[in-house]
Amino acid sequence: MDRNYFIICASSKNLIELHYFKYDITKILRSCRYPTCFTANSSSIIFYLMSLHSSCNVLSTQHKLYLGKEIFKLEISIKLNQLYIQN
Repeated sequence: MDRNYFIICASSKNLIELHYFKYDITKILRSCRYPTCFTANSSSIIFYLMSLHSSCNVLSTQHKLYLGKEIFKLEISIKLNQLYIQN
């Protein structure tokens, strides 16, 4: 897996939220790291927004497949009004 990581969750308005933390050792030593946040009402829009962000294009295939699976699980849990817990 990559050193970058994502936190996937549902907002209070049942939107998909994706928080992207990019690993950068120079920023870790200097200051706090702030995530890039993606928010949308469907997985297809989240995937489109991620494709526009240059850092997401260099993720490994394994990481992209994992994200797709987790985002899809979140979308289903929102539609079924179920609690989502990221693996």
